[in-house]
Amino acid sequence: MAVQQASAHHGWAEFDTTRAYYLSGELTNVRWGSPHVEVTMRVEKTAVPEGWAGRDLPADVEEMGTRDTMKATRPYDGGLKELNLVLAPPETLRDWGLDRRLETGESIEAVGFLNREHDDELRPELIYLEDGQAVRQRLLSLPDKPVPPGQSADSSADSDGRDEASSSAAEQGDDSVSSNALVWTVTGAVVMLLVAGGAVYIKRRSSGA
Repeated sequence: MAVQQASAHHGWAEFDTTRAYYLSGELTNVRWGSPHVEVTMRVEKTAVPEGWAGRDLPADVEEMGTRDTMKATRPYDGGLKELNLVLAPPETLRDWGLDRRLETGESIEAVGFLNREHDDELRPELIYLEDGQAVRQRLLSLPDKPVPPGQSADSSADSDGRDEASSSAAEQGDDSVSSNALVWTVTGAVVMLLVAGGAVYIKRRSSGA
């Protein structure tokens, strides 16, 4: 599969970022240029390696949530033997530590997201070179957070909704309890005043008599 000319813009919204896929293999074609570097990978391995979630990451991606992506990584299961990977622009890759061109014949590992409309296109969040160097591929926040295997984005959203509803109900319950307590406090104070006033009245009547 030949690398196709990149479109003017590949936004993250074009990709389903709720599912982060792992794959590795040999590069069979490389197009090095703007607006994005694009490579074709022959898919050779899809099983997530042991210890993947704990691998070393570039220091500047920890705060961006890339560790969460690593924890949510699942094996690529699209069934295609080759995929087109959309990487960052050459100058950005250089800023992120890749000071050379990628070459056909070398192998890389990647974790990324499939295009919503083209299942043969994947945009990595992170790649690992053969020597173990990790090279980030993301600058902006993802539209949707990756969810772990076995959990759907819908169920995650439903769970969040239930949590928020439960929290709201609890807060309303607390408010109700506080309101009831205030009512009883005020009522008790009024009763005590009435009792005290009655006692004073009776005492005065008794004295007058």
